[in-house]
Amino acid sequence: MGDIKKWPIFNLVPPKFLSSIRVAFVYGVDVCNTLIVTYTNQVYQIQYNTHQKHLEINDYHNAFSPKIIQSLCELDIKTFAFFEGLNILILTNGGMVYSMPKGFFNENQFIAEGSKPNIINESFDNEIVEDIACGKHQFLVLTSSGKVYYSDSIYNGDSRARINVNKRITFISCGHFFNVIVTEDGKVYSWGNNDHGQLGISNFSKTKEEPSKVKGLDGVIISKVACGYTHVLALSNEGDVYVWGANTYGQLGLCTNGSMHTPKKLDTQNIKEVVDIATSCHHHISFAMDTNNRVFMWGQCLGRNLIVPTLTSVSSIHDAFAFYASPKVMHKPLIFYNNNKNSTLDSLKCLFNDPTTSDLIIQVHGNPIHVHKSILMIRCQYFRTRFQEDCVTKDQSVIEENMFPHNLFKAFLQYLYTDKIDLSPEDTFELLILAHHYSVNQLKIYCVQYICNRITVKNAIVLYNMAIAYNFKKLEDSCFKFILRNMTASVLQTPSFDELDGSGFKNCVIQAAEAGFYFRERKKTETHFPSCKCARPADSLHPNHV
Repeated sequence: MGDIKKWPIFNLVPPKFLSSIRVAFVYGVDVCNTLIVTYTNQVYQIQYNTHQKHLEINDYHNAFSPKIIQSLCELDIKTFAFFEGLNILILTNGGMVYSMPKGFFNENQFIAEGSKPNIINESFDNEIVEDIACGKHQFLVLTSSGKVYYSDSIYNGDSRARINVNKRITFISCGHFFNVIVTEDGKVYSWGNNDHGQLGISNFSKTKEEPSKVKGLDGVIISKVACGYTHVLALSNEGDVYVWGANTYGQLGLCTNGSMHTPKKLDTQNIKEVVDIATSCHHHISFAMDTNNRVFMWGQCLGRNLIVPTLTSVSSIHDAFAFYASPKVMHKPLIFYNNNKNSTLDSLKCLFNDPTTSDLIIQVHGNPIHVHKSILMIRCQYFRTRFQEDCVTKDQSVIEENMFPHNLFKAFLQYLYTDKIDLSPEDTFELLILAHHYSVNQLKIYCVQYICNRITVKNAIVLYNMAIAYNFKKLEDSCFKFILRNMTASVLQTPSFDELDGSGFKNCVIQAAEAGFYFRERKKTETHFPSCKCARPADSLHPNHV
């Protein structure tokens, strides 16, 4: 976490106000602009006041004053991103994306009073969005189901299209006029402008309209990428950094100024294992943090060109941007956690997948998730037993868990830290199986309740069969009661009814008989299952096949 006072603009507002800030974002290449979200979800921008009568929060000695943006309050904002110029994207904790285009700003480059953000989730098939990224004029959104949508708002008439790489996508980043994504299996794809080799595809072609695999990283599992103005940093699951693209300012850290059109491993022999990297589409500077919280930088710094990684005096990448980067804008918002009675829970949320404090990496199909043994032991009996009784595991810093997909296992671990589920609805039954396997009863209750609220005529029989197969009694009862209530709604006429296995059909008949229902006829139909994932045959949802 960085220090907000390292950013000069925040030293010009009343100190008392700083303690109320939950999210702070400094943006604007030409003029220093800010957006602030408080713990009470009030949203402000810092305006320059030429008349004392315009000052707020009872500070009449300060020319810089927070001005509330009423239309953004109560959105429960998670993060911001901005295009060069004045275009803001807003992502809420509920997965909604809002846009505030250039027309929403006044002549002083502040958000105009009365401007209301536009919700744009319809452009992404109304999916829940997990992350956003912006370039010069383009942006990407990453959904909770691992899909990515792309928009080039200037050159393609504000077109928005889904990116198809036939794999779940876990990370996104935008350069000035190019984009890079990382898939669940650690592969990297890129598209856009390539005049400096920033796509990493072994040539300096002008543009690529469709994503191309960065083949120079074959055999390497990448967990994160960071796009600069025209260069790229990539962090592997082993703590290695790979670089490519423009190098005029030494931003690749290769002791030269020549551009690279293929990934090259950065010499980090003087750096401990790298746990984080950063740059942005507005910068020609690069940063890396190692396991000792040491921050190194290279590239354009204070008017000089550093061609090798150089140790800084700060211990936060946010602080490094404040001190050394030009322009003085954040690569991502600075997020704080409340110091009141909820601080323990907020701190716990902050720790999830935090490489700077983690003492254990769980590799799921080659993808690292940074966790803490003590938290897993407190929250999950499976891990408590494993770490206490298995002497080998107890001393390991990396373990593998490959029974379930990466997105599913990550959602499970995140639940242990937050008590919240960050997963698409269609994955809930698989999550229920995972919770059953790891004996996390509270999560099982949550999943069962969620599924029970979404039983339909089409999926009732299949869910009923699954519930029997996995001995989920409450779900079985809920499905049966739904079936009984909807016998006249053609439940018995659905294709899935004929596909009940013997024990499932027998169980259903017995319960129906006890309830006084008489089966007159079973309609024979073709084999068919509803398209939703939670309505597949029980065998296909066995943990070994998830």
